[in-house]
Amino acid sequence: MGVTQRRIREREARVALILDAALRVFTSRGLHDGTMEEIAEEAELGKATLYYYFPSKETILSTLVEKTIERHFDGIRENAQQATNPLEAASAIIRGFAANYERTPDLFRLFYMALISKTEDVAPAVRAFGRYRREWRKSLREDVRDALKGTGISPEILVSFTGTHVHGINLL
Repeated sequence: MGVTQRRIREREARVALILDAALRVFTSRGLHDGTMEEIAEEAELGKATLYYYFPSKETILSTLVEKTIERHFDGIRENAQQATNPLEAASAIIRGFAANYERTPDLFRLFYMALISKTEDVAPAVRAFGRYRREWRKSLREDVRDALKGTGISPEILVSFTGTHVHGINLL
């Protein structure tokens, strides 16, 4: 294994360390009150090192959303693709959301904080979340289409209803 591969792994590990620290800071202090200095301190890095990897708090937030959302939604899709009837499809979606929430409750808190924020500094992360969510919902509708054939239940209704209710439960 060459020096280049080692450097790539080290960079990826440092980015993951920063993103994990940012998630902890954002969920404990809030998106607006959490600072770059607090993220650097939480990651046990110097501020200059943090700024080398991320020029701003907004960049960290956008990267955090983009890197985690795909992992979050893809597991749900994998389970839903196996469904052979509407109950299995809805159950797979609910189980997937519940498992993700149980595994990463701070990530859900971050998503909700970003979605309700009305400030411009959070807008890129919200747009990234919305973009991926739309793509994911479209894919999920296709994944459950066969399981719903002949039932009179539309894939759009099943995906929207189940997702909305699961997210509402998470907010409680």
